[in-house]
Amino acid sequence: MDSLEKVHLLLRYKADINQEPTGGITRTPLQYACELGSYEIALSLIEQGAHVNAPAAFNAGGTALQLAAIGGHDRVVDLLLDKGADLHAPPSKHNGRTPFEGATEHGRLDMMTFLLRAGVDIVSDGGRQYKRAIRFAKANKQFPAVKLAELLYQTADQAHRTAFLEPNLDLYN
Repeated sequence: MDSLEKVHLLLRYKADINQEPTGGITRTPLQYACELGSYEIALSLIEQGAHVNAPAAFNAGGTALQLAAIGGHDRVVDLLLDKGADLHAPPSKHNGRTPFEGATEHGRLDMMTFLLRAGVDIVSDGGRQYKRAIRFAKANKQFPAVKLAELLYQTADQAHRTAFLEPNLDLYN
């Protein structure tokens, strides 16, 4: 409902702050707040003990971080990372997206670069995450995101290769 007052009322009546996605419920309360981009509700839920790394629902689910990134909610993403959200949590088994894949698919250019700066690794998995992101973005006609993803991948790949191949000079002394 995107209402902090209603969230507080539900918590007073002992609503389950970490209710797992089951049946027709596809989000935990925190995941839903993050999907909406509601910083205040997300913060309140976290302060009340909501699990920032609750797993995604099986079908079209998402972690709080994945959903916030897909929506381009940078302030919420920053909050989640500050509270220990797992940048590399697996996506939903069916129709899921990593934060980078979802941001790319939806043309969230700022979020894509933010995630790389935060430590998303799109190289070491053989480029799987990068390739999926490109495929999703092309299907969604997000061609500027495709170009940016290609540039980010090339830059990250070069940095990865340089770091991997650069000799440690201390070993030779």
